[in-house]
Amino acid sequence: MNVVPGIDEVNLFKDDDTVIHFSNPKVQMSNGTNTFVVSGNAETKSIADIAPSILKQLNQEQLAKLLAQQQSAAAEGNMPGLVDDE
Repeated sequence: MNVVPGIDEVNLFKDDDTVIHFSNPKVQMSNGTNTFVVSGNAETKSIADIAPSILKQLNQEQLAKLLAQQQSAAAEGNMPGLVDDE
């Protein structure tokens, strides 16, 4: 296993709209088997909780679902939108 330097975060997206989030993980890779090992402290978060920082990592289905949730919550006055109007 070879250490992969310079990884600030790793996000593993689950089918239940949660994310396993690693901050400053140790990442190792096996060149022959295309296998990665991620180790460190992990937190399980909802996609909505970390949305602004992970928008580029979402697929189209996840992004559409998140935007629909945000619009619904904003319409109910429970949550601000994803982008500040400054």
